[in-house]
Amino acid sequence: MRIILVAVLSVTMTAMTFASQDSAAGAPLVITISVGKQTVNVGDPVPVKIKVTNVSDHPLNLSGGLGNTGLASSHLFEINGPAGRVLSRNALRQGEPLTGDVVFRTLKPGETFTEIEDVGRAYDMTKPGRYVIQLSRPIPDDREHRVVKSNKIAVTVTP
Repeated sequence: MRIILVAVLSVTMTAMTFASQDSAAGAPLVITISVGKQTVNVGDPVPVKIKVTNVSDHPLNLSGGLGNTGLASSHLFEINGPAGRVLSRNALRQGEPLTGDVVFRTLKPGETFTEIEDVGRAYDMTKPGRYVIQLSRPIPDDREHRVVKSNKIAVTVTP
């Protein structure tokens, strides 16, 4: 009976650990994403506006690299395609440079920065249909390795 109780407690604690890693309660950042056009044609750019706000009481180091697709390496997009499947990030698009740049950025308490990233450069969004996009990024210097997730947005790709 004790072995079963210990096993149940162990599984419960493990599940709680994974759940807390996904949640960002008390996170020092708030991320909001939006698109200018909710409908685009196949092959058009899909620019996503990213707004990151430091809601903590201390500066945050948000430095990082830009990958070969122009997306920040710390920005982890989850894009669900028309069939409901999560799209994979393209390793290298034809004609893209092999390396990116490093961006040094410190965000002061209460400060916000905004940038636009074209997710169509890094993900294959050439099939007509509805795509649901969410952005997450690691919390800087977080010992629990939690992430902050943005709101979800939808973009429809038409032929």
